[in-house]
Amino acid sequence: MHAPDIVHADHAEGPVRLDGSQILFLIVIVLLLTVDGVDMQILSVTVSAISEQWGLPLSAFGMAMAAGHLGAAIGATAGGMLADRIGRRTTILLGVLWFSLFTLATLMARTTGEIAFARLVAGLGLGGCLPPALALVSETLPARLRAVGVSLCILANPLGIAAAGGCAALAIPRFGWESMYILFGLIPLLIAVIGYFGLPESPAFLARAAERQGGGGASASSQPAKATPRALFKGEHRRLTISIFIAFFSAYLALTLVLNWMPSLLKSGGFSVEIASSALSTFSLAGIAATLHAGLLMSAHDTRRVAMGFTAGAILMVMTIVVALPTSPASVEASGGYIFFYGIIAAAGFMFNGAMTSLYAHAAGSFDPAVRATGVGFSATCGRVGAIVGAFIGARVFEMFGTSTFFMLMMGMIALTFIALFLSGGAALARTPASKARPERMTPSIQDRR
Repeated sequence: MHAPDIVHADHAEGPVRLDGSQILFLIVIVLLLTVDGVDMQILSVTVSAISEQWGLPLSAFGMAMAAGHLGAAIGATAGGMLADRIGRRTTILLGVLWFSLFTLATLMARTTGEIAFARLVAGLGLGGCLPPALALVSETLPARLRAVGVSLCILANPLGIAAAGGCAALAIPRFGWESMYILFGLIPLLIAVIGYFGLPESPAFLARAAERQGGGGASASSQPAKATPRALFKGEHRRLTISIFIAFFSAYLALTLVLNWMPSLLKSGGFSVEIASSALSTFSLAGIAATLHAGLLMSAHDTRRVAMGFTAGAILMVMTIVVALPTSPASVEASGGYIFFYGIIAAAGFMFNGAMTSLYAHAAGSFDPAVRATGVGFSATCGRVGAIVGAFIGARVFEMFGTSTFFMLMMGMIALTFIALFLSGGAALARTPASKARPERMTPSIQDRR
């Protein structure tokens, strides 16, 4: 049985609606990416139980914790390139099968090195799912709903991370840490079976595949672009590619400075561990609202401008934090209480996460369909490199140069993101009204030719 064919909405006329197959497609994608988020976080929520059972300190698992992120960085690049060669649907299903099997294989580990290897290999599949998923959503959903679809894809990952903590709290005390790896090794396999029947292939990819098969006598200039990293830097694509890569690197570096070091900065000012932790939770919860709001905004406006708006808002919020955020428990009461304190942090989380969501949507809508998944994959990898750099230099900047320099670095990275977005000048993911949407640079789908 084949997956259902879905006509690309760019060529549709009349009101924009989702049919049953498109709704099933979106549900399957969100479920897969949510489980992807759970599996990405699974070692973090089980490591304390494993270390206690094995009689090892938590520090012994440092390599294993890093291995998953390294694998995901490699997987994002490889998954994007593979999706442009063999198809978005096939790459997603292979990625899910891959990380499911190696999540289950973690149960066979008897040393921290074996866990690190299992997480490294599983990370290849975990990182390889998002780029083809974003490409598939961008090329399948109706034009006015594509940005919302991309936002749901981005939202699925933090929802999965949150679900990992909740499931761990329920499962580990009753059934042991092994239950998490069994549960979230098997659930993706079940969803993958549903995806085999419910996920379509991208109409843009099918059209290019048909052209390659039937275009033997066509001139070289009329052939579709080959899905190689080199194609991202050819001609007019060069500035777009470099700008988006820089934007991802600097945005992730700035976000990592916030997520990794906000609790430490607050505790150094005398706040309790509970206040520092709840501040980070407030930042993240506001990010969920921002992701949904960004999707709605991008349904009506150019994604690059939405991303620039959120980025400008993030710059203003960093300035507000420097000038107005209470730096000690005593100053909280003097400045309006904890409502004001948490309000500033929530607003910062809203702007930062809105910028990240719209940045992904901008990348997914800007790259040529022939190299879209490759471009998104390399962009995600640049972001992960930025996160690694941020984690490495954050503490050193804070310890050597103080809080002011720390926030100047953060503001500089966000400003660099804004400049890179301004220079990218890429195509919008969606426009309003849908009937006036500029078609993507792609050939009509197979269904359109019939």
